Amino acid sequence: MTQETRLHIGTTPWDWSAVREGPGISKQARTAEQYGFDSFWLPESHFSGGRSVPAPLLLLAAAAAATSRIELGCVSYLLPIRNAVLAAEEIAVLDRLSEGRLILGLGRGIAPAMFEAFGIDSGDKRALFAQRLQQIRDLWQADGALGLAPLPLQTPEPRLWAAALGPKALQQIALLGLPYLASPLESFDLLAQNLAAYRRNAPAEAVRITPIMRTVFIAESSRAGKALEEGLARQLRAAGKFADQQIEDVAIIGSAESVHARIDLYREALGMTHLILRAGLPGVSATEELDSACKLLEMFSQPNTDVDAIHR
Repeated sequence: MTQETRLHIGTTPWDWSAVREGPGISKQARTAEQYGFDSFWLPESHFSGGRSVPAPLLLLAAAAAATSRIELGCVSYLLPIRNAVLAAEEIAVLDRLSEGRLILGLGRGIAPAMFEAFGIDSGDKRALFAQRLQQIRDLWQADGALGLAPLPLQTPEPRLWAAALGPKALQQIALLGLPYLASPLESFDLLAQNLAAYRRNAPAEAVRITPIMRTVFIAESSRAGKALEEGLARQLRAAGKFADQQIEDVAIIGSAESVHARIDLYREALGMTHLILRAGLPGVSATEELDSACKLLEMFSQPNTDVDAIHR
């Protein structure tokens, strides 16, 4: 599948201390905008120590106040643990606050301890995901029974994407018409399989958007690349389900030429339209990450107003 449109490039935070401290998020989002990123992303996570992001919409509100152009996204806003009315209101307010720059990646959650803490049976997460989504969409209708106000700025709703792991989850988001936001820990071959399965059931409008989250680093030397690969290997060993993945299957690391070629392959073979950089890399300084990102942005900086209009 050849892609001739401009590649949209986003990033997650490269300095996780800023996530913990809060105000630093505004500075990172502003820096990402100044460097030319298309989007700035936060995950949602609970009870995971220094990597916990329990209130991503609050942090994105701070980012919205400090920026004017960059799109703001959440890669895994967990619907099963949410009250639908409160979620619909908070999402709408953030979409207004950001002047329509919100992209909401929806998730179900996987950690049993999290579901237990929120008093939810993990076996119900798929049904709750669909139920909450429908409730929220109904509340955003102008003639909704509750008369929700304000409504989102984007119409008929903010851009909704969805993360998914496993055949049932892929089938669900396809039938719900949500673009599939691919995990940074699935191998290239598994991504190809998942996208093929998803596209068999998804509507054409959803298939036009193929966002993939990936670890990407342009290494100045083979030593720097090797050090990062070793750090990522340690992370994978702690990742449970993905512990047997090879680094080259889940990360794009190397010279500028090799990174460019690999990203071209993702675009041609998988139809990738949006690349979200998984930042905060082990053993890599913020300066090194930003230097790599700038080189990446320069590689794929050909503007295309038509595709920009499609994805706004």
